[in-house]
Amino acid sequence: MKSKTADILLALVALIWGSGFAVSQMALDANLSPFSIMTYRFLISTLLMVIIFWKYVKDINLADIKAGAIIGFFFL
Repeated sequence: MKSKTADILLALVALIWGSGFAVSQMALDANLSPFSIMTYRFLISTLLMVIIFWKYVKDINLADIKAGAIIGFFFL
């Protein structure tokens, strides 16, 4: 049974990943800049992650934000 679920999820990931190429091309054809496209993609993914992981997001405090900012700075 697990194999069938894994196959379905893998197909779903491939569908989403593959459709990203078509959506990116449509956005470029609509004269959106690559920076704008990336901004929208990250905004959508951030909103989805907040919705999915809301019970963890609501527990974030200032110390977590500071630590994340420091780590993020070194990833630049």
